[in-house]
Amino acid sequence: FFCPSGFLKRFFRFVAKVAPVTNSGGLSMYLSTLLKNTCMLVAGVVFAAFALFLTSNHFMHNGFDGLFRKNLDTMRRFVEDDIATMKDRLMYEVNLLSRSHEVKQAFLERDNRLLAELIKPKNTRIRTSFATLTDRDGIVLVRSHSNKVGDSIAESTIMAHALDGVASVDVVKLRNNGLSIAAAAPILIDKTIVGVILLGESFATNGFVDEIKAVTGLEMTIFDHDMRLSTTLVREGVPLEHAWTILMWR
Repeated sequence: FFCPSGFLKRFFRFVAKVAPVTNSGGLSMYLSTLLKNTCMLVAGVVFAAFALFLTSNHFMHNGFDGLFRKNLDTMRRFVEDDIATMKDRLMYEVNLLSRSHEVKQAFLERDNRLLAELIKPKNTRIRTSFATLTDRDGIVLVRSHSNKVGDSIAESTIMAHALDGVASVDVVKLRNNGLSIAAAAPILIDKTIVGVILLGESFATNGFVDEIKAVTGLEMTIFDHDMRLSTTLVREGVPLEHAWTILMWR
């Protein structure tokens, strides 16, 4: 411990004034009392500083953690609401298409070229990335986004419901479109199911994440398990760890 000599001189002068040197017992008692008081003062300061550190650290940590959790919960609710809205719009649109006189007429005439034109996303009132039309067995007749036909998509839950005559919508994993929000509705002619129309938005495109970012200003990435499906990050050059990540498993 370093102490300047000038300070020591002043200290001993102070001690000599308060407790004369002739009274060695008084001097010893004074020094003992001074030492105790000094130790108590130092201990009090250290304890107060430590308590202040723990208190401030606790409130700062809990404050930031609580704010982060609140923002994350708000983001989660926003995404859920957006998905629910998308489901409602898809359900409305797929029912309109399945009941369309033009679609039914083109279906009866097996005019696949006209059917492909009628179900193209540009002819719907909402954002979609794919539309598919099948026969009553779930065999693909027309795709708006691909020339591939003849395969079956009857295994998906919403397709199974539609083939049973019930329109439905859900977040599903489709064989050719991956994880998607999709709706399917039966095409009825004379109360007989002749086919099914499937309409949806794939999470493999950036339409959904771009919409979320446009409203919230936040970067977003969607994963199917550990596979990244879409993101707003790659065009911005923002590090992945800075994103709000929405995990969706099926």
